[in-house]
Amino acid sequence: MNSNLHETVLSVRNAHTSQKWKNGKRPADKVAFIIVTYNSGKWIKDCLAAIINQKLSHPVITIVDNGSKDETRGIVKRQRIPNLQYLEQPSNLGYGKAANIGIRLALESGAEYIAVMNPDIQLRDNAIDEMIRIHSGDDTLCPLTPLHTSYNADRIEPCALWFLRLSKKFSNDIVRSSPLSHYYATPFINGAFMLFSRAFLLKVGAFDEMFFFYGEDNDLCRRSRLFGYSPCVVLTAHAFHWHGTENAISVFRKRQSYIGGYRYTLKEPSRPFMVNILLAVLNLFRYLFREISSARIMPLLLKDFIHTITDIGSIHRSRRHDIAKLKNLRDHHNDIRKA
Repeated sequence: MNSNLHETVLSVRNAHTSQKWKNGKRPADKVAFIIVTYNSGKWIKDCLAAIINQKLSHPVITIVDNGSKDETRGIVKRQRIPNLQYLEQPSNLGYGKAANIGIRLALESGAEYIAVMNPDIQLRDNAIDEMIRIHSGDDTLCPLTPLHTSYNADRIEPCALWFLRLSKKFSNDIVRSSPLSHYYATPFINGAFMLFSRAFLLKVGAFDEMFFFYGEDNDLCRRSRLFGYSPCVVLTAHAFHWHGTENAISVFRKRQSYIGGYRYTLKEPSRPFMVNILLAVLNLFRYLFREISSARIMPLLLKDFIHTITDIGSIHRSRRHDIAKLKNLRDHHNDIRKA
């Protein structure tokens, strides 16, 4: 059954060749790519080659490097790619903050679509075209991500399948053996690749920089839903994600994912803040129980939680900022209706 599921979902991509653009016209190629790197020499060359293979007219690529100590800089400098800029940072700023540097530059340059991606992502043929085609038919579908697959595109990345199963429509279509859609709206998408429209970023905003590494993508997906958008997985667009093939996760990544989880819980705007604090404490105990067999990581989890709580003031301010921005939007809509 699971093998059949992979085959069924992967086969949807074959349909993309017969699909048409809205109004029969392909939109302009004003696409900017933001790649955040940190010791990414192993992947960056293939990542760049895959972007060029998208056959876009004038893609602009910005690499924001978080102080790599490996050969990343040298590899990038050797590439003969037009409109490629390399912004080297003196230290590791974190994923969201580094991505926002590139996003601001892309917005200033007039980009209509902005892709933020990890350096270990390799886009497959026509992936950008497919995502833009889906968005051009319904501009509330944003951010968008391709279906993440194995290198040979014969299996779906486990994490990607987990995100896809969050879609009630996808689950219903699978249970009923209904024909699959070319895309599915889902509460969250994989932050390894996110395609944004210009209008989305101007309305919702970019990444919250209080998230260092992990959590910033979930937070932005949550904000997108609050502002009337739907994150979207596009089955007719494929990409290979190197880290998605890894079975083990490093201690550093575990810690950062747990810290991101605390911050995400504390920032939830629909509940009283004290409830968020209690739920964050429950998350701590849940993570401790999960790591009970690892004497090495448990004291680190306690340390990370205490450090997060000491930063609760900035988290609360960030939460209030989102609530105020959403209230202003609703007030604006009410004024329009009354006029």
